[in-house]
Amino acid sequence: MILLANNEPANDENGASITVALNNEDGATQTVDGLPKYDKNGNIISYSWIEDTDALPKGCSIKSIETSKNETTITNTYVTGSLVIEKSFFGTPEDADVSGWRRC
Repeated sequence: MILLANNEPANDENGASITVALNNEDGATQTVDGLPKYDKNGNIISYSWIEDTDALPKGCSIKSIETSKNETTITNTYVTGSLVIEKSFFGTPEDADVSGWRRC
């Protein structure tokens, strides 16, 4: 996940982008402390997170991103497979009884 400051990648004191990787060992939770409240012009900085979609495992996608006060929740989904069922009818024989069929 990449931290944004006013919709631009936020940098640490060394100029590197602030990123976090969540995993089961940390409970899929991270806290970033020591962030400045104001930019160099004295304006309040708005922080947000984005998911690095290139880092997501195959089959994963972002389901939702919700922010409330100081907390952002990003929910990913993992598709393990899919099933597509398709049916087609090409005409009906004249003597077929289709009175009980339902339309899809």
